Amino acid sequence: MALSLIAGCGGGDADRAGAATTPTASSAGQSPTGAGAAAGSDPATPGASSSSSRDGDGPLRYAVLGDSYSNGQSVSPSAAWPVVMARQLDDDGLAVEIVANPSVTGATTAQMLTTGLPPIRAARPDVMTVMLGVNDQVQGRTIKQFAADEDRALREAIAITGSADRVLAVDIPDYSVTPMGARFGAPAQIAGDIDAFNAVVRQVAARRKVEFVSIVDISRRLGSGGISSDGLHPSEAQLAAWAERIAPVARREWRDIEPAGR
Repeated sequence: MALSLIAGCGGGDADRAGAATTPTASSAGQSPTGAGAAAGSDPATPGASSSSSRDGDGPLRYAVLGDSYSNGQSVSPSAAWPVVMARQLDDDGLAVEIVANPSVTGATTAQMLTTGLPPIRAARPDVMTVMLGVNDQVQGRTIKQFAADEDRALREAIAITGSADRVLAVDIPDYSVTPMGARFGAPAQIAGDIDAFNAVVRQVAARRKVEFVSIVDISRRLGSGGISSDGLHPSEAQLAAWAERIAPVARREWRDIEPAGR
């Protein structure tokens, strides 16, 4: 598959939102998350910071390790699900501030371990979410390779935050249901691969005692009705649905965490 199949479908969103554009992982090969410019990659994404406090403490410092599914690709940085979730948590009285979201469009898990972890470590977050794997599937990385990288991603997240209950592992949506999905292979094969990769995320999360959240059913239920104008990435409505699914888990796991003094 050639990247030119979808090149230019999602560009311009970061500029419209006033955010700096993150370089795409062009060296990683072709990917369904590799179209256009990566939006929402600034550590302080517009709309991501909470101004409220919890019992006199500052907000929890939240870092995001992901790819275009976590950076608002083809919509806007403020519509990215981590930003929406942070607002939802804040509305419910749990103040959360995104301090790092180096998510790169088109990046594999291995690439994010190299490029994403340093700025996250520097930000010293209290809590993290990890949502990776789609680009591993597209670029033909094996289940064994992905499992090793996902395991390292969760181990690193635990080490950075200090505890497994401060980390959430989120599975990946099924892009075979999108209008552009068929350009990346037979939809049935893609769907089967997504299930296999998501099984790895679930298994590794269980082994590392990290809470797992699945959103793949949302992508399949919404189908083409939940896709942005590029025909591939999720729409604002779908991203909001992911946030609504993930937020209650984050609230349950993070509500008793005291923000570290920094």
